[in-house]
Amino acid sequence: MAEKIYEGTRFKGGSWRYRIKMTLPNGTKINKEKAGFKSSYEASQARIEEIGRIKLTNFVEKKITLNEMYSLYLKESATKQKSYNTVLRYNSIYKNHIENSLGEMYVARIQPLDITHFLNEKAEQYKTDYPLSMYNFFLVLFDFARKHKYINEDIMALVERPRPYTRPEKVLLTPEEFNALEKRLMSTNVQVAFTIGKNSGLRASEVYGLRWSDFDFENNTFEVKRQLQKREIKEGGKVWHLVPVKTTKSERTIYFGEEFSQYMQFVKKMQEENRKRLGKFYKSNIINAAMDKNHPEIVEIWNVEDFVCVKENGAMLSPDSNKVISRIAKEMGLKFNFHLLRHYYASALQQNGVDITVIRDCLGHSNLRTLLEVYSHCNEEQRRSAGALIDSLMGAKNLMPEPVAE
Repeated sequence: MAEKIYEGTRFKGGSWRYRIKMTLPNGTKINKEKAGFKSSYEASQARIEEIGRIKLTNFVEKKITLNEMYSLYLKESATKQKSYNTVLRYNSIYKNHIENSLGEMYVARIQPLDITHFLNEKAEQYKTDYPLSMYNFFLVLFDFARKHKYINEDIMALVERPRPYTRPEKVLLTPEEFNALEKRLMSTNVQVAFTIGKNSGLRASEVYGLRWSDFDFENNTFEVKRQLQKREIKEGGKVWHLVPVKTTKSERTIYFGEEFSQYMQFVKKMQEENRKRLGKFYKSNIINAAMDKNHPEIVEIWNVEDFVCVKENGAMLSPDSNKVISRIAKEMGLKFNFHLLRHYYASALQQNGVDITVIRDCLGHSNLRTLLEVYSHCNEEQRRSAGALIDSLMGAKNLMPEPVAE
């Protein structure tokens, strides 16, 4: 069987040889031939290695800064392939942290040690997973730079990935403390938001985005499909927008019981009475709405008259209103933020035997990992019960020798 002849090789003068003819990006022409190989395959492998060496040796540095590279990435890739919320997160990471530190450096001159030093400083500054988010951002940006020939190698392969942050175990308020805080809020506008969060596990932005049209009291459900989020506007500054919920999985149906149903219908009736009493002085709310997931830049102006969380005069409340809850909690000697309600809800379901996949769907998570790592809480009684259960199942007492009679 005849030997396979590989591209760019030939047999001449008693041995195999390779030939390279190519033109480099800077116009330099390469015409090179080398002999002395035992086979076409051996000559082909040497040819491939030599082509790689030539390209590396003659790499032409493109004068582009990291700031320019990021702008190019946003224009040509991110805004077309990434979600709007992902682009917002990238912008926050870049403008708040990277721009002033590395932005003016030429991309081809940034070394792995530059990024390693940057990430180590951020790890000291932020005891969170934020440095890991920055690392993942660098992976995406430098991969874009390499694919488009602005750098010749993957420098991130030499950058050590930051260790994941180990969150301290959340210290929840007791049911008695939650109930006491809820009662204390009865004289405020924010009690409705607190009670919804406690009974549904919604994120604060989702709670304040609820409308009465989302509720179905015949079936005791409501739909979660939008949230209130602050976004920048062309005129400068940030204002509240109605936008889609965080992820597709976050768009969900929440089921509730009769007691919560009666409470919410009572709230709705009180608001309707306030509307009649105040007449033309009862406010409707003009708000920016960017509800097109495929085109988040399209903003409509909505006149919303049925927000669930409103003041007595109908004016909408927002996640900023949670400062009132935190202040009152502090006066009571309690440490509170609105997200604790989400933990409390998940823990209450878990401790009472609700299947973890059901809890995942109620919280709007796409996987179980986040739920297990963040929202699963075990109290001492549960740990003690688990120990007793294992003790009864494993039968360690059977391993003890019989007492010796004296």
